[in-house]
Amino acid sequence: FSTVLGFVLFVIAFISAPFIAKFYNQPELLLMLRIASLSIVFDSMMSPRTYVLEKELKFSKWVVIMQGAGLVNILVAITLSFYLKNVWALVIAVTCESLFRLIFSFLLCPFIPKFKIERQSMSEIYKFAIGIFGLPILLMVFQQADVFFLGKLVSVEDLGKYSLVIILSRLPNMIYSVTLGRLMVPVFSELRDDSTKFRKNFLKITNIICLFGIPFIAFLGVYSKSILSLVYGNIYASAYLTFIILCVSYFIRIFNELIGSSFIAIARPDLFRNYSFVRMLIVLEIGRAHV
Repeated sequence: FSTVLGFVLFVIAFISAPFIAKFYNQPELLLMLRIASLSIVFDSMMSPRTYVLEKELKFSKWVVIMQGAGLVNILVAITLSFYLKNVWALVIAVTCESLFRLIFSFLLCPFIPKFKIERQSMSEIYKFAIGIFGLPILLMVFQQADVFFLGKLVSVEDLGKYSLVIILSRLPNMIYSVTLGRLMVPVFSELRDDSTKFRKNFLKITNIICLFGIPFIAFLGVYSKSILSLVYGNIYASAYLTFIILCVSYFIRIFNELIGSSFIAIARPDLFRNYSFVRMLIVLEIGRAHV
């Protein structure tokens, strides 16, 4: 089912590529988008046992699969950058990362599909899949909407600077993903039948995030100019206000991810999807009004 869905999304991305390239008046984007879209197919074909590791809190193989593929991305990007000296190095690197993530998943979590269908399991999977259908696209559109519209409004150079500021402002979100993010769905799924424990643990995690996150965001805000100058150079210090707003925004998104994880854990991804759909419409309307 995942593979079929991946191919469907790839076809949609393949067909949409010319329109996206025309929107930005960048004909060279056409082939890049179509090549990068292969990542959708590769990710959809990963061994299902890989996701069982996460549910069972067995992260050693998971880290090897994900970080190993990430290392391939870095090595390919660095190597090709010396020869190609253009954005194709990044496009090929991202595609290779997905390909090696697929390969590593079957090497470490081998899985041979059986041609026997268990009706009960199939019914549960189908119900969950219908509920979550479209959610990754909605999240992607929301998360990339700022870059999408700015690409039309500002120069490529300014967009590049903005992208670098985004990378740094995502630091709080990245820390959450590495420390707590991967644990939320399996932990909440174990508590789904005990609503009292579920609520208590949800509040505890929220308190922990606030306890460490708010002072960290305050630190980034107070020293925003110095941080930008130190990491990227003095020319970026003028973007301190953008950096502060983005840091607060990504910190708030942590709670969004926490809520989304709880919905998925109780097998109600449709609630998260419906909320994400409304949010995406609001963001797109705001962006459209300024383009």
